[in-house]
Amino acid sequence: MAQIGNKKAIATTPAGPLTIRQTLMSEAMQNQIRLALPKHVTAERLVRIVLTQLQRVQHLDECEPKSFLGALMECASMGLEPGVLGQAWIIPFRNNKTNRYEAQLIVGYRGLVQLAYRSAQISSIRAQVVYEEDLFDYSEGLAPCLEHKPSANSTHDPRNITHAYAVVHTTTGGVIHDVMSIGEIESVRSRSRAGKSGPWVTDYAEMCKKTVLRRCLKLCPASAEIQRAQELEETLEKGEIQTFDAGAIDLKVVDTVEVSESQESQEQAPE
Repeated sequence: MAQIGNKKAIATTPAGPLTIRQTLMSEAMQNQIRLALPKHVTAERLVRIVLTQLQRVQHLDECEPKSFLGALMECASMGLEPGVLGQAWIIPFRNNKTNRYEAQLIVGYRGLVQLAYRSAQISSIRAQVVYEEDLFDYSEGLAPCLEHKPSANSTHDPRNITHAYAVVHTTTGGVIHDVMSIGEIESVRSRSRAGKSGPWVTDYAEMCKKTVLRRCLKLCPASAEIQRAQELEETLEKGEIQTFDAGAIDLKVVDTVEVSESQESQEQAPE
């Protein structure tokens, strides 16, 4: 560690790679994030959010840096904020082949809705879960029908969910809907690498809505962002590891990071 004056210190790592926190705090990395972000999201805000997630999510700061930064850049390019209002999550998964954690990106229900609304051909989106106490009926065929009257006495217990459905209205007047039973939803969950952790555990109802909405959106006009979100999810459902564009991440430019003394003390303080 080389001291310069009284205010700055240069954090170099001759014995090993930079930590994820050091990399995120570097101006070089934040410049890369700015290039990927849409105008309504700032790099500073995204970095603050991610630093909070590193403290809250167990093993996230132990992830292989390129996988973490790849997931972050992918999330940034979609204009979504990880861990905020169910837009997206960056979750650590153990890679038994490399004996390391790797970060994987899960787009949440609200994030999927945001992406879908960016399509000029979709005017409204709605997805709901059905509980045992609700009145619910639907039919398919030439005259499809869907009726749902939520019960005022429902406890909204996730264990009592029976179905989930999605309805999408297009700007041309079309209506596309889909219904999934809890058995179909659980089948999707059981195939996913994320099925026993993350939002499937903490936000089950939202994941039910997202699952049926994903299937419904496959019948709708889709933007490139929606298609990419679908690809990432399908990779997890196959039990495979997501891969991100390494070309978007230049770790060489952050070999040296300027860290203020206050930041440095925060880095060394126990959580």
